[in-house]
Amino acid sequence: DDEIRLANNALYTFIAVQKTDDDELTIKGGYQNCASANLAFQDTTLDGNGMSASVLSAQRGKLFLKNLQITGGAPTGDGAFGGGVHVIAGVQRVEFQSVRITGNSARNGGGLSIAGKPGNWVMVKAAGLTVDNNTAERDGGGMHLEYANGTVESLLVEGNVASNDGGGIWMGTDAVLFNRSGRSPNGIIGNMARHNGGGIALVRGAGMEMFHVRRAFAPAQISGNSAEVGGGVYIFNDQPGFSTAFNASGIIGNGNSATAEGGFAAIRTISETDELVIAAMHIYAGAPPVGGGGVEYCGRPTECNVFSENRAMDAKGALQPGALVSIVNLGRGSIGLARFWNSTLSKNIGYNLFQHFSNKESGYAEEIHLQNSLVERNEVERNLYSVEGDGSVYIFNSTFSQNLIPAEAIATNGPAYIRGSIFADASPLLSAVPPNNSIFNLLVRNASGLSGLPLIFEAEPRFVDEANLDYRLRSDSPGLDREWNDGAIQLDLDLLPRNVDLPAVPDFNTPRDLGCFERQP
Repeated sequence: DDEIRLANNALYTFIAVQKTDDDELTIKGGYQNCASANLAFQDTTLDGNGMSASVLSAQRGKLFLKNLQITGGAPTGDGAFGGGVHVIAGVQRVEFQSVRITGNSARNGGGLSIAGKPGNWVMVKAAGLTVDNNTAERDGGGMHLEYANGTVESLLVEGNVASNDGGGIWMGTDAVLFNRSGRSPNGIIGNMARHNGGGIALVRGAGMEMFHVRRAFAPAQISGNSAEVGGGVYIFNDQPGFSTAFNASGIIGNGNSATAEGGFAAIRTISETDELVIAAMHIYAGAPPVGGGGVEYCGRPTECNVFSENRAMDAKGALQPGALVSIVNLGRGSIGLARFWNSTLSKNIGYNLFQHFSNKESGYAEEIHLQNSLVERNEVERNLYSVEGDGSVYIFNSTFSQNLIPAEAIATNGPAYIRGSIFADASPLLSAVPPNNSIFNLLVRNASGLSGLPLIFEAEPRFVDEANLDYRLRSDSPGLDREWNDGAIQLDLDLLPRNVDLPAVPDFNTPRDLGCFERQP
């Protein structure tokens, strides 16, 4: 095993280093000079100067990179992967610590490519890794991963461009990253893909979990990315036996845009047989059930899990499907779903907020699911929810207010399960009551079309200050103590206890309140 130390008082240019042995190699920059063992707290730059090669490539063994800036790699041809760093099957482990990969290009993985193979997964660990301003002729402007898995902390992927999919990150078969917020900025920000997944594209069995784990630091972001489909996130699967998933807790998803569909996210599945093909997004505060698990939150829970100002709009300004999420399931075995628990959905713009299309009945829950969430000030051309085919609508303990909805809030011919929520918008709730439904215990401003449904209360919700965006309930709100007990939901959107019994309020059902906020004593 070897360690190469690099000083800061020298230039390292026209670099194209290849590692081909089975041993462990550490390349560590940041030293004051070649005679000193003291770090200068400034990274050392390795520059490929635009040569047709990766700056660093590894074929075997283990590679550890520390205190480096890697730039100027530009391999060409169909096999050109990883302009800055290229790691292939045969490498057991790769680690990054305080590394910036910037200004590189390649066919796939403009900045970084890690590609193992079946039976030879590459283990990945990173702390303080920045991948920015790289370009790819095809997929993964910043990063391209297959058969690789590990944990990253303080991962910043910013300003990368892919001519096909995954402007920031492209992840394929058996690529899994556990992404944790850290002491330096963490996020997927300002990337662009010309086709799918401006921020990140997860394809055929890939997965990412993005969790906020340090309360005193800013939450991770997927913000300001753009693509044709899936401005922030694109989740695609057509492989039976594989599940492609994006799970997140305590993140921000603001200002992403798509010109065709899915301002924040697009989920697509294709199944030619009855075998299940699954693609899923699950956003929550803490590990399920809500409020559990060892995940920290930012200062106020309502400042985490915020998805705001995402757009589905073409170049001419025409609104497109799914300002927040678009789901397309093709085939009997196709299961695509999106869940937002303890989330705030605000000021998103599109033809609708959620678009769901399924061309065949699967027999499984192809759901768009809101729980303990606030939906406010969104602007749509038609409905908030638009569901065609075998899509399910789940809305539990959520609050809707000040949304601009020209038609009904929900248009669906699929199953609908709506309970314990407040709909304070002026628009009617449903275009028609679906034949398969469980809809009850709702407080609405407009009860048109809801006759015959149980426990529908038409009244003003009496928020504390709706005009100034305080949607908590006043002491005289008719939404107090009207919800049924649900042991799975123990905390409200503020992560304060449910089932708070207010002595002055008689229990219509249980001490639990309607909507996403529980009034506290």
